[in-house]
Amino acid sequence: MNDRSEGCPIANDQLRYRYIEEWGVVVVYSPRFRDVVYLNLSCFALWRLCDGTRTIEDLKHYFASHFSDSNVDLQGIFGDVEANLRKLRECFLVN
Repeated sequence: MNDRSEGCPIANDQLRYRYIEEWGVVVVYSPRFRDVVYLNLSCFALWRLCDGTRTIEDLKHYFASHFSDSNVDLQGIFGDVEANLRKLRECFLVN
């Protein structure tokens, strides 16, 4: 394990997912259990980016970089990333 992987969220690779177009959500589930988690597309993108190579700061800046409007509240984006990471951890979707 390299030093960079410390503090880098990693998605649970035992999970499967399906996009439900009619609902605009991604359903994440385990083949072993009946629990399912519904993710909006932004949270799904965050989950997929948790590959162990990006720090939380990297993830915040990744999402912020996709908004070129100077009026965007960066602190709001950073807060959303942190809140979504907490939710992903609570649901055991990331470490």
